[in-house]
Amino acid sequence: MAVFFRSFLRRKLLQYGFRRLADIIVPDLTDDDFSLKSVKMELLEGFLAKQKLPRLQDVMPEMSESDVIVDTDADVLGSGGYGTVFKGTHRKDAVAVKAMFGVSKGSSVTTVKLTAEVVEMMRREATIMCSLNHPNVLRVFGIVTERGWIVMELCEGGSLFDVLRDPDETWLDAPEMARVAAETATGVAYLHMRDVAIVHGDMKAGNVLLTKHRAVRICDFGMSEAKDRSKTMSVAVAGSSSSGGAAMTVAWSAPELFKAQPKAYATDVYALGITLWEIYERREPFSNKPEAAVVSQVLSGERPNFTSQTPAAVRELAIACWSKEPKRRPAAAKVAFILTHMSTRAERVAVGATSTRV
Repeated sequence: MAVFFRSFLRRKLLQYGFRRLADIIVPDLTDDDFSLKSVKMELLEGFLAKQKLPRLQDVMPEMSESDVIVDTDADVLGSGGYGTVFKGTHRKDAVAVKAMFGVSKGSSVTTVKLTAEVVEMMRREATIMCSLNHPNVLRVFGIVTERGWIVMELCEGGSLFDVLRDPDETWLDAPEMARVAAETATGVAYLHMRDVAIVHGDMKAGNVLLTKHRAVRICDFGMSEAKDRSKTMSVAVAGSSSSGGAAMTVAWSAPELFKAQPKAYATDVYALGITLWEIYERREPFSNKPEAAVVSQVLSGERPNFTSQTPAAVRELAIACWSKEPKRRPAAAKVAFILTHMSTRAERVAVGATSTRV
């Protein structure tokens, strides 16, 4: 069946509300339908080569506290188990500042005294974070070690978590969902590349930010060693935040994590599958269920339920990502490749539909 006819037929079926029929007859992966099993290695290698941008050189992660101004009078950008994020400036440039082990109290930022060991970990990991160079990974400019601050790129579009749950955010139509999903997966794939080798460890829509142009930036990666070593001294924020705080992370956790196994690329891919579900369903996974019940359900193999809002091809990817067996989960690069293909096709179909109406 010709690509144009398949796109036209699917568009018409969706127009009249026949999504299930469209998913059966003309699923949205066309051009011989890329699937997890059909992606050829040379295509995947070509895709990864495009993501392998040169590391940033001559980075200076250590910043002076006098060069960073935290705007505690402005609205807090986010908060979680490891601190609070504020708007700020670094030498007159607008930035976001995360008080990594502190919390806001009134008009000030309270921090805890960091041990020399944690400070050294922060320096070491910040050097890596500041050198990362990818359009879907949040830019980290540096750290103020004596305060435990991370100075980062300011994303004025806010958290994807908040956007997905706001009915007024009508820009997130089918092509935009496909783009956001593809960019999110591509950011994870970059972190997992051999030359980068970073396990995110807390992947979810709450850790996906949007620029003012709605481009995806994955945040809260790195600093894993420093965060793990300093849990006893960090000041946790009570309750969960609007952007998906620490209290809700259990819903994105792979079953092996509940058995004391370490975080790994496969646990990131599991969380990516839940995040794909979030993007298309625009809901919170396992909502209104106590954490103990979620853990029990995840261990027994239960996963969030799909509605007709999620295309069949995305369902297939998400289900593969959240497989109970870590070895059966696909690499993030393969997921990103397929989602990027889907996004490109969705954009073409949308442009074609607009041209037809004109």
